[in-house]
Amino acid sequence: MCCNLNIAALIVELDARAVVDAFSNNHYVNNIISPILDDCRLLNS
Repeated sequence: MCCNLNIAALIVELDARAVVDAFSNNHYVNNIISPILDDCRLLNS
């Protein structure tokens, strides 16, 4: 979404440990949130 809107930089702050763990683990699988995590990981590359 950020790429589509030409947003070059985005800061995401998290305080939920489960979300941080899921984001940190490239092999995390959850059919509901995995697409969102994949999009966030692409922003970091």
